[in-house]
Amino acid sequence: MIASDGSWNLDISKLWISEEALNGSVSSYGLPLSIIYLRMLKGWVRLRIDGLIRFDEGFAAAGDFVGDQNDRWIIGFCRYLSNCIVLEVELWGILDGLNFILDRSFERVLIQTSSIETVNTIQEGSSGNSNSALVRRIHHILAQMKQWKIHHISRKESFIVDSLAKSIHSRRLSLRLVINPPMRI
Repeated sequence: MIASDGSWNLDISKLWISEEALNGSVSSYGLPLSIIYLRMLKGWVRLRIDGLIRFDEGFAAAGDFVGDQNDRWIIGFCRYLSNCIVLEVELWGILDGLNFILDRSFERVLIQTSSIETVNTIQEGSSGNSNSALVRRIHHILAQMKQWKIHHISRKESFIVDSLAKSIHSRRLSLRLVINPPMRI
Protein backbone atom coordinates (compact mmCIF):
# COMPACT_ATOMS: atom_id res chain seq x y z
CA MET A 1 0.00 0.00 0.00
CA ILE A 2 1.29 3.48 -0.83
CA ALA A 3 0.92 6.11 1.89
CA SER A 4 0.05 9.73 1.16
CA ASP A 5 3.74 10.70 1.49
CA GLY A 6 4.67 8.20 -1.24
CA SER A 7 6.24 5.61 1.06
CA TRP A 8 5.40 1.91 0.88
CA ASN A 9 3.98 -0.22 3.63
CA LEU A 10 6.09 -3.32 3.07
CA ASP A 11 4.23 -5.42 5.64
CA ILE A 12 1.07 -5.24 3.55
CA SER A 13 2.84 -5.71 0.21
CA LYS A 14 4.65 -8.79 1.59
CA LEU A 15 1.30 -10.50 1.92
CA TRP A 16 0.55 -10.05 -1.77
CA ILE A 17 3.71 -11.63 -3.17
CA SER A 18 4.94 -15.09 -2.33
CA GLU A 19 8.67 -15.53 -1.77
CA GLU A 20 8.88 -17.90 -4.75
CA ALA A 21 7.32 -15.29 -7.02
CA LEU A 22 9.58 -12.61 -5.58
CA ASN A 23 12.77 -14.63 -6.05
CA GLY A 24 11.88 -15.44 -9.66
CA SER A 25 11.05 -11.88 -10.65
CA VAL A 26 13.40 -9.36 -12.20
CA SER A 27 13.16 -5.60 -11.77
CA SER A 28 13.41 -3.03 -14.53
CA TYR A 29 17.02 -2.52 -13.39
CA GLY A 30 17.85 -6.13 -14.27
CA LEU A 31 18.26 -7.12 -10.61
CA PRO A 32 16.19 -9.84 -8.99
CA LEU A 33 13.38 -8.25 -7.00
CA SER A 34 14.39 -10.28 -3.95
CA ILE A 35 17.65 -8.31 -3.75
CA ILE A 36 15.84 -4.98 -4.04
CA TYR A 37 13.20 -6.17 -1.58
CA LEU A 38 15.81 -7.19 1.00
CA ARG A 39 17.50 -3.84 0.54
CA MET A 40 14.37 -2.14 1.82
CA LEU A 41 13.84 -4.34 4.88
CA LYS A 42 15.24 -3.09 8.16
CA GLY A 43 17.62 -5.29 10.05
CA TRP A 44 19.30 -6.91 7.03
CA VAL A 45 22.97 -6.43 6.26
CA ARG A 46 24.65 -7.19 2.99
CA LEU A 47 27.94 -9.10 2.79
CA ARG A 48 29.71 -8.93 -0.57
CA ILE A 49 32.78 -11.03 -1.21
CA ASP A 50 35.36 -11.16 -3.97
CA GLY A 51 38.68 -12.89 -4.32
CA LEU A 52 41.85 -12.15 -6.23
CA ILE A 53 44.24 -14.88 -7.31
CA ARG A 54 47.58 -14.55 -9.08
CA PHE A 55 48.62 -18.15 -9.68
CA ASP A 56 51.98 -17.18 -11.15
CA GLU A 57 52.88 -15.35 -7.91
CA GLY A 58 51.27 -17.79 -5.47
CA PHE A 59 49.12 -14.91 -4.26
CA ALA A 60 45.48 -14.94 -3.15
CA ALA A 61 43.48 -12.29 -1.30
CA ALA A 62 39.85 -11.82 -0.28
CA GLY A 63 37.90 -8.58 -0.03
CA ASP A 64 34.62 -8.14 1.90
CA PHE A 65 32.14 -5.31 2.25
CA VAL A 66 29.40 -5.17 4.90
CA GLY A 67 26.62 -2.70 4.19
CA ASP A 68 23.34 -1.87 5.91
CA GLN A 69 19.86 -2.34 4.43
CA ASN A 70 20.39 0.81 2.33
CA ASP A 71 23.79 -0.45 1.12
CA ARG A 72 25.63 2.15 3.20
CA TRP A 73 29.17 1.20 4.18
CA ILE A 74 29.55 -0.40 7.62
CA ILE A 75 33.03 -1.89 7.24
CA GLY A 76 35.32 -3.57 4.77
CA PHE A 77 37.88 -6.34 5.15
CA CYS A 78 40.74 -7.71 3.16
CA ARG A 79 43.06 -10.61 3.84
CA TYR A 80 46.11 -12.14 2.19
CA LEU A 81 45.60 -15.91 1.96
CA SER A 82 48.81 -17.23 0.41
CA ASN A 83 48.19 -19.80 -2.33
CA CYS A 84 44.51 -20.87 -2.55
CA ILE A 85 41.93 -21.83 -5.12
CA VAL A 86 39.06 -19.45 -5.89
CA LEU A 87 36.53 -21.34 -3.77
CA GLU A 88 38.77 -21.22 -0.69
CA VAL A 89 39.32 -17.48 -1.10
CA GLU A 90 35.58 -16.84 -1.33
CA LEU A 91 34.83 -19.10 1.65
CA TRP A 92 37.44 -17.36 3.82
CA GLY A 93 35.88 -14.03 2.83
CA ILE A 94 32.44 -15.25 3.87
CA LEU A 95 33.77 -16.58 7.18
CA ASP A 96 35.53 -13.28 8.00
CA GLY A 97 32.43 -11.27 7.15
CA LEU A 98 30.05 -13.53 9.08
CA ASN A 99 32.27 -13.40 12.17
CA PHE A 100 32.08 -9.59 12.11
CA ILE A 101 28.32 -9.64 11.51
CA LEU A 102 27.73 -12.09 14.36
CA ASP A 103 30.01 -10.11 16.72
CA ARG A 104 27.93 -7.00 16.01
CA SER A 105 24.67 -8.87 16.75
CA PHE A 106 23.18 -8.52 13.28
CA GLU A 107 20.58 -11.24 12.74
CA ARG A 108 19.84 -11.19 9.02
CA VAL A 109 22.42 -11.33 6.23
CA LEU A 110 22.32 -11.36 2.45
CA ILE A 111 25.58 -12.87 1.17
CA GLN A 112 26.54 -11.83 -2.36
CA THR A 113 29.37 -13.30 -4.40
CA SER A 114 30.30 -13.48 -8.06
CA SER A 115 31.27 -17.16 -7.65
CA ILE A 116 28.47 -19.56 -8.57
CA GLU A 117 30.56 -22.42 -7.16
CA THR A 118 30.61 -20.68 -3.77
CA VAL A 119 26.85 -20.13 -3.82
CA ASN A 120 26.27 -23.80 -4.63
CA THR A 121 28.74 -24.98 -1.98
CA ILE A 122 27.07 -22.94 0.77
CA GLN A 123 23.58 -23.97 -0.31
CA GLU A 124 24.50 -27.66 -0.48
CA GLY A 125 26.10 -27.64 2.98
CA SER A 126 29.20 -29.48 4.04
CA SER A 127 30.95 -31.24 1.20
CA GLY A 128 33.63 -33.88 1.01
CA ASN A 129 36.34 -31.66 -0.50
CA SER A 130 39.16 -29.83 1.27
CA ASN A 131 36.89 -26.90 2.05
CA SER A 132 34.50 -28.89 4.23
CA ALA A 133 35.87 -27.50 7.51
CA LEU A 134 35.37 -23.96 6.20
CA VAL A 135 31.84 -24.77 5.05
CA ARG A 136 30.98 -26.30 8.45
CA ARG A 137 32.30 -23.19 10.23
CA ILE A 138 30.25 -20.97 7.94
CA HIS A 139 27.11 -23.05 8.53
CA HIS A 140 27.73 -22.96 12.29
CA ILE A 141 27.59 -19.15 12.16
CA LEU A 142 24.63 -19.10 9.77
CA ALA A 143 22.71 -21.35 12.19
CA GLN A 144 22.96 -18.54 14.75
CA MET A 145 21.32 -16.03 12.39
CA LYS A 146 17.57 -15.49 12.27
CA GLN A 147 17.64 -15.39 8.46
CA TRP A 148 20.21 -15.59 5.71
CA LYS A 149 20.28 -15.76 1.94
CA ILE A 150 23.07 -16.18 -0.56
CA HIS A 151 22.89 -14.80 -4.11
CA HIS A 152 25.12 -14.78 -7.14
CA ILE A 153 25.96 -11.30 -8.44
CA SER A 154 27.78 -10.21 -11.57
CA ARG A 155 31.47 -9.31 -11.51
CA LYS A 156 30.41 -5.76 -12.34
CA GLU A 157 28.40 -5.53 -9.11
CA SER A 158 31.38 -6.63 -7.02
CA PHE A 159 33.68 -3.73 -7.95
CA ILE A 160 33.92 -2.44 -4.35
CA VAL A 161 35.15 -5.73 -2.90
CA ASP A 162 37.31 -6.31 -5.95
CA SER A 163 39.14 -3.06 -5.17
CA LEU A 164 39.54 -4.15 -1.52
CA ALA A 165 41.08 -7.47 -2.56
CA LYS A 166 43.41 -5.66 -4.97
CA SER A 167 44.53 -3.30 -2.21
CA ILE A 168 46.47 -6.14 -0.52
CA HIS A 169 50.17 -5.80 -1.25
CA SER A 170 51.60 -7.32 1.91
CA ARG A 171 51.95 -11.06 2.38
CA ARG A 172 51.12 -10.89 6.08
CA LEU A 173 48.45 -13.45 7.02
CA SER A 174 46.28 -11.04 8.99
CA LEU A 175 42.83 -9.57 8.49
CA ARG A 176 42.90 -5.89 7.60
CA LEU A 177 39.84 -3.80 8.52
CA VAL A 178 38.87 -0.96 6.21
CA ILE A 179 36.92 1.59 8.25
CA ASN A 180 36.32 4.18 5.51
CA PRO A 181 34.89 3.21 2.13
CA PRO A 182 37.10 3.38 -0.95
CA MET A 183 36.74 6.59 -2.92
CA ARG A 184 35.10 4.72 -5.82
CA ILE A 185 31.79 4.12 -3.98
